Parts: sequence; C-alpha cells; structure tokens
Amino acid sequence: MKLSIICSANNETLLRDNLLRSPIVTRHELIVKQNYRNVSAAYNRAMEQSESDYLIFVHQDVYLPDSFEDDLFNALIDLNDVDWGVLGVAGKLGDKYLGHILDRGNPWGSPQGLPAEVQTLDELLLILKRDTFHFDESLPNHHMFGADICLQAREEGKKVLAIDAYCEHNSTLRGHPAGIELGMEYMRKKW
Repeated sequence: MKLSIICSANNETLLRDNLLRSPIVTRHELIVKQNYRNVSAAYNRAMEQSESDYLIFVHQDVYLPDSFEDDLFNALIDLNDVDWGVLGVAGKLGDKYLGHILDRGNPWGSPQGLPAEVQTLDELLLILKRDTFHFDESLPNHHMFGADICLQAREEGKKVLAIDAYCEHNSTLRGHPAGIELGMEYMRKKW
C-alpha cells in the first residue's frame, strides 16, 4: 500500500522534533506544506500532488513510532470491506472519547473496542482514501477542518472510525486555541 504523510507546518522545531523523527516518513511519501491561508488549503494542494492510495493528514507535533505503520496496515486490512470515509486515532461519540494515544506525555484511551464508529475525529491525525473528500477552504482559519470532513463523510453514508494506530501527540497547546470560535460559528451555519 502506498501512503502519503501530509502535514501543514508552521513551526520548524515542532516539525523536526516530532513528525520528521518518525520512522515511517523515510519509507513513504512525505509532503509538508507551509504558508497557506488555512490547513484546508494546504491539505487540498497536497492531495493534488500525492499519488498514494491512502493519505495521512497529521499535525507537526505528532510522532509516529515504529508500531504505527503495522497498526495502520492491519486496520486497513481489517476494514477492507467496510465503507469508511475517514479514519483517525482519537474520536468522539456523544460524550465518550475513543482512541489510543499518548497525549502530552499522558496515556490516553485504550485499544479495547477499536476500531469504533465515532461522530468526529481529532484533527491530530486523519486518514482518507485517495480521490474521496476535500477539505473546505472556506473555513475562516486553521480550526474545525476535521469535524467538517467527518460530517462530509457521514452525509455520504460513509463510516467515521477511530482505529488503534498508536502515536504520540506532543502538543504544547493548553485549552482552546485562539480563533476556534470563528470556526465553530462557520460550522454551525454550514451544517
């Protein structure tokens, strides 16, 4: 299976210390986009550039350990007959969070019950098949693109699933990011 690992980066140190240290980036296509109006635009340009079967959209502050590639391939094989639209490593169903990651140095979630259908996925890592959905470039900033792509998939009758593909999210962000309210308001009007 051909993979493209796609990142919209704005911090060279976070990128170098996390995603670029990931073993998988030496074995598959890596596309890093910088200086775009929003993440959606960066991701869409990367999609146009990629020739891979599966596209992994990942934050610059995520480290993908050796086990990630095998976990992902096993999940894709197991889900071969499932009509899925978006996969991720952490998601939400109602008030329940599902996934299995290391988040800011703390173990989070469990592999039990995964894969699991969710309503939305955390934007730290999203997986799409080639030539499926596109990110909404009308979003006012870098937030809510993940929720939007999940809603697009669900509207098309495709499953949105949290899978067990363990990774490390090394975010330095605490609390809600600045400007998220604009994205939330856009989403309320759109959906």
